[in-house]
Amino acid sequence: MRRSTTLSLIGTLLAAALPALLAGLFVLSVADVGRGTWLVQVASIAIMVALATGGVVLARRPSRRGVMVAAGATLLLCALPLLGSAQGPERWVVVGPVSLYVAPVCLPALLSLVAWRMRRDARLHTGAAAALWAVALVIAAQPDLSQVLALTAGALVIVALDVTPWWRRVATMVPLVVAVVLAQAQGDPLQPVGHVELVVAVAWQHSMLAGVCVLLATLVFVGTLAWRLGRLDPAQGAVAAYYAVLFACAMAGLTPAPLIGYGAGPWLGFGLWLGTIAGVSEDVADPVDRGRRVSSCRCPPGGPARRAHP
Repeated sequence: MRRSTTLSLIGTLLAAALPALLAGLFVLSVADVGRGTWLVQVASIAIMVALATGGVVLARRPSRRGVMVAAGATLLLCALPLLGSAQGPERWVVVGPVSLYVAPVCLPALLSLVAWRMRRDARLHTGAAAALWAVALVIAAQPDLSQVLALTAGALVIVALDVTPWWRRVATMVPLVVAVVLAQAQGDPLQPVGHVELVVAVAWQHSMLAGVCVLLATLVFVGTLAWRLGRLDPAQGAVAAYYAVLFACAMAGLTPAPLIGYGAGPWLGFGLWLGTIAGVSEDVADPVDRGRRVSSCRCPPGGPARRAHP
């Protein structure tokens, strides 16, 4: 039962991304990019599918150590660009011929793991929150306002559903708000690229119908995530909030729209998150499955239960 539930979840999420995939290919064709850009786009989509498939096949419940490792790896990868010698903002890790935008690769999976762990064990609240604080401050130093805003929105969903006292939830959000202020104060000197940051504008300039279709593709994606993750665990809606804020930032020209346009980072991050949510769903499905088995039992009082516990 759990495996079929996981397959249904991943299938629905992949289907939600299909319109965005087609919209992204359309934007690339309109922008008339080179062959190298097409190769990177196709390769990143193929890797995304492989990551999602691997996550379903190898799905297992995340562990406390696994969450700590994921948080540490995210912090390290996001900090690596800051160690370069460039004078301008650095947000990429160079992998061969590809400059990988690190934040969208790591943040969806991190939010999903933190949401799962904080809902599962209140004792880990401080450690999970500290992981978000550290990552937010590193991204703010790049500076990357849109990713900090999206991370903060996801954290707000998690904290709003937490059972800790209100003052503790407010205290959890304070360092994230500070990171947003720091990123905003530095400004962003990077110039947007048409087929990356301005995909909605490129589609709209082509035709009104193209612009509407690109908008609808993203709304379908974000809406499906919010609906399906809400059924799984409301705290997992943090990922939907993350993508929704990125889309809002894209409309303002700050960042790529989620999964639309050229960029290996968003696709790889989506695939990594699908693999993560497959493991999370294995754990979340357990109480549901047990409840269904109990409710479907028609045993008379004093029957098997009495024999099991003499």
